[in-house]
Amino acid sequence: MPEFKLPTPLARVRLTDGRVLEARVLNTDYISWDRVATRKGWPKLADAPFLWQTYLAWSALRREGQIEASWEDFSEHLAEQVEMAGLPDAGGELNGHAAVDPTTVPVGPG
Repeated sequence: MPEFKLPTPLARVRLTDGRVLEARVLNTDYISWDRVATRKGWPKLADAPFLWQTYLAWSALRREGQIEASWEDFSEHLAEQVEMAGLPDAGGELNGHAAVDPTTVPVGPG
């Protein structure tokens, strides 16, 4: 069975009280975004990347029990800075390394 290597970013958040919290973003956090964004009519990821990033950080921190704040309080008052480590950049690179196509190419006589 092939091994999957999907990025699971680390959300790093600086709160207004000076604390810095970190949480690993998991599939459940992405699913939560999809459901809430659809229900609330939020913009697509491409149109609101910082909303998406902040939501994922909030979801991961709540899931891990590091915060109890509501989404509104977290996004509007508590989160001073949000960063995601381990996400591919716009050029498809992850941490400075080009993405690799995992498809195998058959070798023929030659």
